[in-house]
Amino acid sequence: MAPDGLSPLLVGAVVAAGGVGGLAGAIGAAPLARRAGEIRLVVLAIGAAGLAVAAMSLASSAVTLAVANLGYGAALVAASLVNRTQRQRRVPRDLLGRVTSTVRVLFLAVDPLGVVTAGAATVALGGDPRPVFLAAGALVRVAAAGGWVAGLRAAAAGDPCRRPRSGVSRAGDQDASPRRAGPGRIGVPFRGRPQGRRPRRSRRDRTS
Repeated sequence: MAPDGLSPLLVGAVVAAGGVGGLAGAIGAAPLARRAGEIRLVVLAIGAAGLAVAAMSLASSAVTLAVANLGYGAALVAASLVNRTQRQRRVPRDLLGRVTSTVRVLFLAVDPLGVVTAGAATVALGGDPRPVFLAAGALVRVAAAGGWVAGLRAAAAGDPCRRPRSGVSRAGDQDASPRRAGPGRIGVPFRGRPQGRRPRRSRRDRTS
């Protein structure tokens, strides 16, 4: 954390940097998810949020603290948006309300516990919050890595939202663009009479 004595203006600037980071995370979540895959992005963003929290313990000025808070806000919002998208896509409609309410209850229950734990640890360390932020950031990164190894890596391998590399199609997608058979189409053989006006028959042909 930054040294004591920050003015109210600098404190407001540090907090506002988190809001700017959140806006950047909201704007960049969709293109990043298309490029990296939704599940992979959630794990990477949570790991980045943990890194930002750990970096707060090394901040020596309002500027470095604001940069760390900006990165934390961007990573947290990106992970939250994509995570909620995954929840709505995977959970059946008739269970979505109950699942969402359960997740909110868990978050509301854990938040006070984290505040009390962090506060008690800070007091036990003589009022220095730096080790607490460092340990919290490390814990978040360990949780992200553990989730990835425990099963998110396998889920990310089958993520249909990940954009394939240029020139490489997904398995089974031999040709994603449908072609209409007809004369002049490259690679598509033409069979049958060309569409258009039928040729006029002569009088001799009609009487024969």
